[in-house]
Amino acid sequence: MSLKDDLAALSADSVSGAAELLQKAATIALKYAETVPAGEIAEGLLSARPDMASVINLALEIKKHAGMTGVAEITWAFLHEHRKSFARAVNETSKLLESGMKVLTYSRSSTVLAALLEASSRGKSFSVYLTEGRPGMEGINLARELSNVGISVVIGPDSALAGFLKECDVVIIGADAVGPEYFYNKTGTLGLALLSKALEKPLYLSVSRDKLLTQEGISYYHVREMPGEEIISPVPEGVTVFNRYFEAVPVGLVTRMVGL
Repeated sequence: MSLKDDLAALSADSVSGAAELLQKAATIALKYAETVPAGEIAEGLLSARPDMASVINLALEIKKHAGMTGVAEITWAFLHEHRKSFARAVNETSKLLESGMKVLTYSRSSTVLAALLEASSRGKSFSVYLTEGRPGMEGINLARELSNVGISVVIGPDSALAGFLKECDVVIIGADAVGPEYFYNKTGTLGLALLSKALEKPLYLSVSRDKLLTQEGISYYHVREMPGEEIISPVPEGVTVFNRYFEAVPVGLVTRMVGL
């Protein structure tokens, strides 16, 4: 495969969590570190995933330091810091979980998944409530991953989210990007956050530091319009399809950012 092919695959990935997408972006950078100019690698990553803060931050590090340090060294250093921050977020999030809890999560955050697995490995028994996560259906994938290790799962359609929230003790979600005023996560998170506030349910955001957007990073970040055919195919004449995977949510709706 070529750099163009690898970037296209990264761009099309609608299932992996942000931490997994960072790993895939880093793999691309390392693969072409000796054969493709650093600027081309960085611009390719920025174009492929303008909706993932960790990928943006890696690309900007490559652009900033490529004249002084090789792409491979920059990438390994970035991954090293990410793994430390990821482990901290997972550890702190897992401590929020107690036996008997009903936990609601939305979409599929690899950080939240790791925290749930960590808490379960420590002998904590809890139930996780999920919705399917259309159009990518990543909630179904998460349900399988959790049930495979014996974690109790309740899953329903996305329309069940409000009802599930009433049943649950806590909401724990991840984020794809965190700015000064807003964080970005799967579309539907804004409604979940607003209702959590209204029902006085704690909402925790489990994130590693590489999700933080710098002022420069904010200028590159944008939410992509995805194919309408993922919602209705073929798209009827005269119908406009809204299909954005991510939306902005005020950070003021979050009880606590865990891991920062």
